[in-house]
Amino acid sequence: MLIEFPKNSLKSLPPEEAPYAYARITDNYLQLEKSQSKLEFLHFKYLGFFFVSSFIFFILQCHGVLPNCLIGIIISGIGTLIAIAFTIIFLSIPYDKRLSKHISAGKELEEHYPSILESKIFKSIDALKIHERAAMWHRVLISQVVGIFTAVAGTLYALQINPVSSILVSVLSTTGLICSAVFLVRTTKKAYHKSSTN
Repeated sequence: MLIEFPKNSLKSLPPEEAPYAYARITDNYLQLEKSQSKLEFLHFKYLGFFFVSSFIFFILQCHGVLPNCLIGIIISGIGTLIAIAFTIIFLSIPYDKRLSKHISAGKELEEHYPSILESKIFKSIDALKIHERAAMWHRVLISQVVGIFTAVAGTLYALQINPVSSILVSVLSTTGLICSAVFLVRTTKKAYHKSSTN
């Protein structure tokens, strides 16, 4: 069970309880970090699913089973993007907030009790910034790769139907990719910074 240590309780913590609280925060932090790593790896599974399914659609078209593999790639891409979005919003972001709180609590204990605490796990490295940047760029990269391939497939399919509509699809796809990247960056930064200041 993960226990939260609010900042206001840490300021009035008796010195003799500091090592115990620090040990619990460190254990919780390591558990959260492990769970978050599993979630981030899940995004790679989504990416792998997208490429494998796209390849299968291409093979099926070559064997005459599907009339056009682009339709399958588009559907697979949209489904993958929805799965990534749900994972980030409902799973990854809550972990970001809890991880941020534990890092901030650990740093505060290290600053308040430097002579009592031998370990300086949180102060020795900028753990908060490292986690924030890693999570942010990882999520942006995975989602943008899937989004770009889906957008290209959509544009090519629209080009086969109507050249004018392909321009519209291209513009809308590009706008959507830019907006999603900005949203992921802002949401991740907000989760870390807002939690660390609470």
